[in-house]
Order: sequence, then C-alpha cells, then structure tokens
Amino acid sequence: MYNISKNNIIRRHTNWLIALSSALIIGFISSCMTTKTFNTDDKTKYDELNLTISGQSPNIINVHTGLKIYSDPDIDLSKYRTYDFDYTDKENPLLEKELFKMVENQLYQKGLKRSTENPDLLITMNFYTGKKEQYIPPKTVVTTRTDNVWSWSGHWDVVPITQSYTTEGYTEVKYYRNIRLNFLDYAKLKGGKELKTPPMVWTGEVESEGNSSDIRTVAPMMLHGLLGYEYPNKSGNNNMNRQIKKVTFGSLGITFHKEWRRIYDVEPGSVAALSGLHAGDLMLKIDGMKTKKGSPTYYYTKSTGNVYLRAFEPYYSGVLCNINGRRIEMEIKCPHEKTKKIVWVTPEVKSIYVTIF
Repeated sequence: MYNISKNNIIRRHTNWLIALSSALIIGFISSCMTTKTFNTDDKTKYDELNLTISGQSPNIINVHTGLKIYSDPDIDLSKYRTYDFDYTDKENPLLEKELFKMVENQLYQKGLKRSTENPDLLITMNFYTGKKEQYIPPKTVVTTRTDNVWSWSGHWDVVPITQSYTTEGYTEVKYYRNIRLNFLDYAKLKGGKELKTPPMVWTGEVESEGNSSDIRTVAPMMLHGLLGYEYPNKSGNNNMNRQIKKVTFGSLGITFHKEWRRIYDVEPGSVAALSGLHAGDLMLKIDGMKTKKGSPTYYYTKSTGNVYLRAFEPYYSGVLCNINGRRIEMEIKCPHEKTKKIVWVTPEVKSIYVTIF
C-alpha cells in the first residue's frame, strides 16, 4: 500500500492549482495580444466586373452579332506584325477613318503595330447600315378572370368575366449593320508580279441588328467580337452567333472575399491603393449606408425572409454604378487596428467588353 500523508496531498493540489492558474493567465494575456488576421490562402474571390454584371447594372449595352471568318490554312497569321489601312470609301470617308481607328485599337491589344512604310498587311474595309421596317398589325388580347357575384338564391357564385382590348398597329424599325475586313499580304501585293487573285490571308465579317442607325455606337463591340477572339487564330467555337456586352462601371480596383464586405486584394496603382485601402479591410459604410453581409450577388434578411440583389447594396449603387465622377465616403475597419477610418474616393470609370458564346 502507498503511504501518502495529508500534507503531501495538500501540497500536490496546491501545485496543480498554481500551474492551472498560470496557464489560464498566460492564455488570457496571449489572447489579448493576438491580432485577427485575414486568410489570404482562401482563393474564393469576386471582382467588380462580375458584380456589375450579376447586379444587372443599367450601364450594360448588349449587342447580338453574327460572324463569318475565312483564313488561309497554309499561312501562319502570327508572323504578320505590322499593318496599314487602305482608305477607299468616297461616300463617307470620315466614318471610314473612325471605324479604322477602332480596328487599330483592337489590333494594338493583339500586339500589332501600324506602319505606313512597308507594312506586313494591308487592311481594307467595307461597311454598311440598312433600314428594315416591319408593320406589326393590331392585336386583340382576351383575358378571363373570376369574380364573386351575389345570386338571387342568397349565396355567392363564382362567375367568369371575359375582357378584351386591342393594341394599335405600328411599324417596327430596325437597322442592319455590317462590317467586313480584308487582310492582304502587302509584300505579295507590291511584289510586281501579276496576280490572278488578291493575296488575301484573312477575311472577317460581323453583322448586328438593333435600334441605332449610327454604326459607331456598336462598332467597338462588333469589332471586339470579330478580332478579339477570331484573330490571328480562330477561337474554335463553332457558334458564330454571339452576344457582346459593353460593361461600364465605376472601379476602385478591389477584389472581394466571399464574405463580401471583406477586401480580398487591391490592384497596384488603383484608386483603392492610392487611398490607403489594403487586403483584409472591412467595408462598414458607404456614403453613410451600412453594407450587408452575405453573398456578393445577393443578401438575405432574416427579419423579412427576403432575398435582395446587390443592386440595393451601397457599394453597387455608390461605386459600381457611379460613372459620373461623384466622390464618395467609405468607413473602413482594418483587421490590425481597433479604430475605424474614413476614406474619400472617386471611382475610376472602366469599360470592358465581354463575349458570351
């Protein structure tokens, strides 16, 4: 049998209590000194462009286009690095010059440079806008509803009630727009040899239909669909009927965390970066309006059970839809600081083309 005295028992319990108390005190002090950190390893993020589209911004222009692409299968188009334009339109040379400028912007993004002296490619253009009218005849619309009617027998009867109205006839006006680009090998064109056919290496044609008679309003989107994905190499998508979105939005250069109000990343040199915003910062208020927790595309209110689109979120209305240069106030909480700070920013206006195959 073990011989344990009363004093030994008391001494052991006392040592255990002292050790436990020390551990609790150390743990408490450590918890007070620890600062909450933002988990940058979480790859779930949302950018301002996708939030603008999902919020159904009014600053989105949609154009449906049809494409036709022809290219010489024996020629590597990537070898052509310079180009020049052949101005041939006599009816509206200024419009042709504007459209060629839009083509130049698209080719610049492809790494091609314009050269008036001995270019690799010579580009010609044909464009057309036509008016299409269709008469919509009057239409009679018949609706049926039920109503409760008091009968002579002393009770309510359900009686069907039919109503009809006729819409007026009208003429629907649409405009057909077409742009065709021809890329010719300039060396072969100026080689001095008689050619049976033009040295065409690539031809692209894009068409659209809409309410605007001015082709310049939709030409940037049409040319983006034509050159952005189908030159120098074809996209491989056989669907030539595509929707092009021009998305214009106010931007701070912020990528959002799945927690929505938490900033995931800040683009270097952006409005947010120059204003002192950092990854991990929490947006509390925008122009005095509290931000809501939840998904980046919608949030849920328990009290009413309703789901609201981000169109009612202050960041959406104050920043993403702010394309007029309005200055806004943001209340920010930094995860490494206990105090809040006020930041004044003016969103940068961006326009991005998005193609839906």
